[in-house]
Amino acid sequence: MLLVVAAFALRYGEFWLLVQIIYSTNQLIAKPITQMPGLSSEHASALKPRFDALNDLIKAILEVTHCAVKIKELPSKYITPEFPALSTGIAQFPTAAYWTISSILACATLITS
Repeated sequence: MLLVVAAFALRYGEFWLLVQIIYSTNQLIAKPITQMPGLSSEHASALKPRFDALNDLIKAILEVTHCAVKIKELPSKYITPEFPALSTGIAQFPTAAYWTISSILACATLITS
């Protein structure tokens, strides 16, 4: 899960930089970008809600990944059957990893398109 998040971070960083340029208040930078073929300023403003939703999903992905890493870093003496809440949380790792990777694939598809 961590490797997929790290690989996605590279693609997302480039995309987010482009989004920041498009919505920049500096028109000397933003105007030439929005005049690229297939990207008008009206089109860019219509995509703003999608960019915001994408950003929210990525924040959730990072939060889940951060929690998984913090739990895995716990010393093994704390991960015993005597702590059912912790055992239950660890049992959910495969599900969390599946949905995290699925979400990243959906984000990557949206960014590419």
